[in-house]
Amino acid sequence: MGLDRFGVEFVLLVGAGVLAVGGLVSQFLAPETTDLDLAKAARTARGPVSG
Repeated sequence: MGLDRFGVEFVLLVGAGVLAVGGLVSQFLAPETTDLDLAKAARTARGPVSG
């Protein structure tokens, strides 16, 4: 539908914009794992375990 109405260029630009916003959000919201081993990084990514 978008291709028929707006054209290829617009649809590709919107897709690129969505990917860019998603990349920026991920960059700022992801936990820092540089100095963690794999097991500790995995626990950090899952968040606190209840129970």
